[in-house]
Amino acid sequence: MSLTNISDILVKQLAIDRNSNRLHEFQGNGWASLSTEQINSGLHHFRHILQSLQLQKGDLIIIIPDGATFGCFFLDMAIQSLAMVSVLVHKTTKQQQWDQILDETKAQHVFIASSVQKDAFITSHSSVTFHELAYAADPLHSTKKDVLIPVEDVDTDTLSTIIYTSGTTGRPKGVMLSHGNILANVAAMCPLLPLDHTSRVLSLLPYSHAFERTLILSYLAAGTQIYFLTDRNYFSSALEDIHPHAFAAVPRIIEKMYQRAEQELSTRSTLQQRVWKWAIAQGEKYRPRSKYNPLLWGKLFLIRHIIFRRFRKRLGDSLQVIIVGAAHLNPALGRLFSAAGVHIREGYGLTEASPVVTVNRMSPGLNRFGTVGIPLAGVKIKLVNEDEFGAGEIYVKGPNVMLGYYNQAEETAKVITSDGWFKTGDVGKLINNRFLQITDRKKDLFKTSSGKYIAPSLLSSVFMESRFIDQIMIVGFQRSYLVALIYLSFDNLKAWANRENIHWTDDKYMILNIKIKTLLSEEIKIINDKLAAHECVRNFYLIPEEPSVENGLLSATLKPIRQAWLTRYAKEIEELYVES
Repeated sequence: MSLTNISDILVKQLAIDRNSNRLHEFQGNGWASLSTEQINSGLHHFRHILQSLQLQKGDLIIIIPDGATFGCFFLDMAIQSLAMVSVLVHKTTKQQQWDQILDETKAQHVFIASSVQKDAFITSHSSVTFHELAYAADPLHSTKKDVLIPVEDVDTDTLSTIIYTSGTTGRPKGVMLSHGNILANVAAMCPLLPLDHTSRVLSLLPYSHAFERTLILSYLAAGTQIYFLTDRNYFSSALEDIHPHAFAAVPRIIEKMYQRAEQELSTRSTLQQRVWKWAIAQGEKYRPRSKYNPLLWGKLFLIRHIIFRRFRKRLGDSLQVIIVGAAHLNPALGRLFSAAGVHIREGYGLTEASPVVTVNRMSPGLNRFGTVGIPLAGVKIKLVNEDEFGAGEIYVKGPNVMLGYYNQAEETAKVITSDGWFKTGDVGKLINNRFLQITDRKKDLFKTSSGKYIAPSLLSSVFMESRFIDQIMIVGFQRSYLVALIYLSFDNLKAWANRENIHWTDDKYMILNIKIKTLLSEEIKIINDKLAAHECVRNFYLIPEEPSVENGLLSATLKPIRQAWLTRYAKEIEELYVES
């Protein structure tokens, strides 16, 4: 059957199989499961709730979710089936931005996840009614068993959802996506996912991320079993518990997984540590399309099935692919995981593109580490105002490109050309005239006073190869050289200090320890030796607080917010240049 609106996905699954378990939710003491039939019942339950609120076609309903849950998914799908519009807002939205969203949407009903801090969304808007976004795993919520029939006049052009960007700078913008926008992404992604009705996928990113939401719909269309991880502290155990075949992640999660493996290794014998380091060095050089060489393939077998056997077990043994997006992933990590038998496929997208634009494929020859792959079927990209290195601003065109920004016609006109190209604001170049490589955000690129261009995101990923650097912000706009703000990987640092017989007191005091600073200086020198002179970091400051979404240093997608770092540590940055 052809799909004309999002709720058609469930109608299709009901026609294929009504009884097999399809959705699972972690509820503290185990997993609750629902069949396709029970999913349909849950959907009817939320349809009745919406209809009881006297809501009509086209009405806007705000959802403030955390991770994906039964309730969150059912409500969103019920809204789609009734030709209403779900407005997704990040749980990290600040008060001022929240007030702007309410003023702009005039929404009267807000559904908020129980795990979200509600105090942040207290408002003086007396017309707004809050509802708890909850659903117990009980099929008796609704005994109605009829197949969900979508509203007849919901088609591909109908507005499906408005997803508000994080609004870290300026006014938040509501990205309007039609049913057709999202279905185009789902249709293009499904053939690329090595999944079927026997597969298990783990959902762990916030539901307000367009990336996770579209993937969940793609998983549903593929008929896979979807596991909603509502408690991220259970992530490591969930991998070993459900043995997923795939999940989506931001690079920060991959980096943390690797750091935990290194931390565990630090407690092993010297011989085991040497073998692991050798395996890592070999893994980081892994090339999937290398010519057959008995020695190289022998090494790969040894690495994959013996040395990394425990690591693979921690990932659940069955894991085939991790889909990575939202920020730059260090290519060495991609190679390392692939050498261990877990394929990492990096992609690129934006909320405005529903969101996937390009992705590396599973097929041989269609994946290149260090790039974000090739465009999806039906999607075009072009580079505008290319520099001497072939890098230019990325423009996107296709059925996945948004309708525009809600009630912000001027902002829409700034980013969508008269002939339908969307200006992403990202800068990239093509490798082998095929694979897109993201250089940086256009607004984040800067020149030093010597006129040398710096791409801070790419450069940061190089320095984060050090196991002692957890987060780093490269600074140097209109300066003669670069300095850095660094948050240390304290777990790895504590293990090092223990081996060196250095007494550990408290993290905030240890960053002042001369031996710690000397260690970091040596790490930075090793990395500087691999870089061009203008890319070298000359001085650094160790920040005392861990960057997070809550303290405003990370975005909702766990990317460092440059201006927030520069503002908070303005004094320390100035002192770095004085000290040098």
